[in-house]
Amino acid sequence: LLNWPNAAIIRFGREEFLETGQVEVTFWSRSALLALCAAVIAFGLLILRQQIAIYVGLTGNIAVTCIWLFATALALYEMTVATLQSADRVAASGAVHFLGKGLLAAFLICGWWLGEGMLAPTTVVAFQVTSLVLVALGALWTIRRSVGSPRIRGKRISQTVDYTWAIVFGSAGGVVVRWVDLTVIKYYLDLESVGTYAVAYQITTFLGMATASVTSVVFPAMVSYKSKGQLDRVHAFLDAIIPQAMLAWNILLAIVCVAAQGAIPLLLGPSYAESVWPL
Repeated sequence: LLNWPNAAIIRFGREEFLETGQVEVTFWSRSALLALCAAVIAFGLLILRQQIAIYVGLTGNIAVTCIWLFATALALYEMTVATLQSADRVAASGAVHFLGKGLLAAFLICGWWLGEGMLAPTTVVAFQVTSLVLVALGALWTIRRSVGSPRIRGKRISQTVDYTWAIVFGSAGGVVVRWVDLTVIKYYLDLESVGTYAVAYQITTFLGMATASVTSVVFPAMVSYKSKGQLDRVHAFLDAIIPQAMLAWNILLAIVCVAAQGAIPLLLGPSYAESVWPL
């Protein structure tokens, strides 16, 4: 619910970068939307803090604080990745993902060692928030000239909302569908069935991330072609590359599904063998 305007960063930020060599209007206008959405979500979390506390097993204020901090830090991180892509730093955007995971792993290992094998949930959240914020701020520092000084424009905010408002409903629907699935399975079946389905869901989510990664690379290029009036390149990409890519992707999925029949029981144990069938 915080990341829905990021697609607009890649489009309008890329167009701005091609015209001016900067993305400051797009970035700071998106930042204003992030601050507004974070405030709205904070209000909603406060209203639901008792229900959230019961669900996660923490006190109300601690639970909503952890959720809000993590969601806001993740939104800043994802916004930074989109900004890097719009500023023609695609390779750097990939490195950010690697550095974020690596820094989090380092924090967790150090915390586990200092805590003698014990980590509190709040400590894990603190490590996640810290790693996300540090990596995001470091990445933004590398493109500080492109980001420039704060320049918020109502027109750019309006363009962002018009371009991406439907993503809000799509993201909310995805969250609802995911939890409805698990709730229904838990209601009619046992907890083991929930775990079996969750493994299959995570595998499909991981595979979906691969297509999202390709999109993050291709989309800025398509925006550049359109901004330069090179529509023939866009058409050539859609006509020549997309069909071949879809064929290769489906072949890869078939191979993964076949390999999963042996890999999942081997890695997770025989009890998860049924996780293959939801794939």
